[in-house]
Amino acid sequence: MKTIRLAMNGATGKMGKRILCLAAENPAYQIVAAIERPGHPSLEQDIGPLIGLPPLNVPLSDKLNVEADLMIDFSIPASTLQRVEECQSGKVAMIIGTTGLTADQEKILTEAGNRIPVLMEPNMSAGVHILIQAAANLAKNLGAEYDIEIIEAHHRRKVDSPSGTALKILDRIASARNICAETDVVHGRHGQVGPRESAEIGMHAVRGGDIVGDHTILFSGPGEQIELTHRASNRDTFASGALLIGKNLIQKSPGRYRIEEVISLDE
Repeated sequence: MKTIRLAMNGATGKMGKRILCLAAENPAYQIVAAIERPGHPSLEQDIGPLIGLPPLNVPLSDKLNVEADLMIDFSIPASTLQRVEECQSGKVAMIIGTTGLTADQEKILTEAGNRIPVLMEPNMSAGVHILIQAAANLAKNLGAEYDIEIIEAHHRRKVDSPSGTALKILDRIASARNICAETDVVHGRHGQVGPRESAEIGMHAVRGGDIVGDHTILFSGPGEQIELTHRASNRDTFASGALLIGKNLIQKSPGRYRIEEVISLDE
């Protein structure tokens, strides 16, 4: 298999740095582009020293201006949409970890799938997706007498809430229960809200410190409680997952993909 030419959007962010550091150690990858916002103070500097590595002869840029096979994007929605345009023009497969996109913005990503392989996934950890499968299975088999609450915790600088992963958990559980993820979810509780409705799913977001990412699903029934929890201790699990997905995504035909369509979680 040929070396994968990697472009990273959000290159100096927390996830961007870790993905680039791991890619630099991975013989399957060649880093060809590192991208940040226009006006970033480090533009034109070599990305290597900026992320704690020796020089890589790759200047930090504000656009994709070289040929690439794969773009990994962990940035903000506006930047993601700019990269989508560039990737379509250059026929570059795209992995998107950006969260907080609107429904209209997501439609643009789906349309991009007509020209390039696109995978948008807020959490690249295989463990999280096994957790989601287990949660959906429990939701389906435990029945309506078990109340469900989802609690997610992230670092204080995270700007969107709930997390993309928590929303994916909600979507899968709601589907398993045959309820509506939009109308049957309750985001936090305050004041005299009355008794809990049996069909509702509680959603709670915690922000503080440098929490990488915690997700817990509570199933509380008569006489017992079942708790599923995934805690990320560092970002390498997400970074290595993104690189694994990338190897498979570039071999796909154009389309909008889910993670289970790109890698097997049973392996």
